[in-house]
Amino acid sequence: MDDAMEEAALVPPWKTCVVLSMSYFFIYTAFESIQNLQSSLNHEDGLGVASLAITYSSMMIGTFIGPVSVRAVGPKNLILVGFFFHLLYILANFRPSYATLVPSSILLGFGISGLAMSMGLYLTASSKSFLFYSALSTSRLHGVLSMFNGFFYSCFTGTHISGNFISSMILFSSSYNETILEDNVCGAAVCAASGNATVIDDPDQKVVFTLLGVFAAFNLTGTVLTALCLPRLHVAAYQTDSPKHQNVCANLSGCCKKFISWKFVILAPLFTAQAMAVMTMYTGYTKVSESCVGCLQDK
Repeated sequence: MDDAMEEAALVPPWKTCVVLSMSYFFIYTAFESIQNLQSSLNHEDGLGVASLAITYSSMMIGTFIGPVSVRAVGPKNLILVGFFFHLLYILANFRPSYATLVPSSILLGFGISGLAMSMGLYLTASSKSFLFYSALSTSRLHGVLSMFNGFFYSCFTGTHISGNFISSMILFSSSYNETILEDNVCGAAVCAASGNATVIDDPDQKVVFTLLGVFAAFNLTGTVLTALCLPRLHVAAYQTDSPKHQNVCANLSGCCKKFISWKFVILAPLFTAQAMAVMTMYTGYTKVSESCVGCLQDK
């Protein structure tokens, strides 16, 4: 264990990891589901797709001010702010328009960038605290980090399953126009280029509001769990890899240097292809799959 690390900076390792994992599970169960439905529920004028593009653009910008934000408000407060921005995004979907979704998407993007940085700090703190309480050598740090990260990402990845399961159960309670269902072109048979894409009625507004209400309840559960159970973290004890007074300009400069390195240039096509695949899944795939909901329900 690092001699510079004071005992007062330690956190209960497993309690911290479990609380953090469950909080993110509740928050991202809602977000992953509503993200997958944006191109379907808010399809008019491309509003849903635009909101996702704005969210991830602002998240990219937010990474430059992440270290400054952590030092300014602390990791726990930054997590709570990020969860609040998630709630604002859900509430904006009750009355979706460019006036409501664009500002909430910008805030959400900045919130997600802060959540990612705070999550890393808490998992590192849990790992180092585990080493201290278990009287293990620092040579075991990488193994302990893998253990705590594995537990966290097992819960985090499970949000894709839980979120989509909840949304499917609620949306299946909606009704669809029977005339449209008779000649419906479903799933893989849909091709927007050939003009055979079937227009499916939107789900009942009451059902959509129920879905958003469930998402808001999940968000509040995660927020309350964090506020009451997640211990505060002494940031200075875990930021050993960056200068104490590093500013936004230094972060931006360091990032730009990485962009022009030959390693990044080689990996850039892979990152681009992965981003395109993910965006297709979040937009086009879910929009096409929505055409099958009515068919399945009708049978």
